[in-house]
Amino acid sequence: MVGNGGTLLAPSVTTPLPGLQVAGAQVTAARVLRQFGYLALEAAGAGWTATLRDTGGMPVLVCAIGSLSLSCSP
Repeated sequence: MVGNGGTLLAPSVTTPLPGLQVAGAQVTAARVLRQFGYLALEAAGAGWTATLRDTGGMPVLVCAIGSLSLSCSP
């Protein structure tokens, strides 16, 4: 989930995310970022590449999305 717009940043997430179930898949690792920006999705073969960018357009986090899998790198 990406929610990084609006007028004020929401308080940081304090719930431990690893171990949670989302749409039938278990979260094994998580990273919480608290900054403004936007998400760009691009088709990549059978999956997607999601790039979280800051307000200047610079990549902050790049994720490969597959069938019930997500792998990200800074």
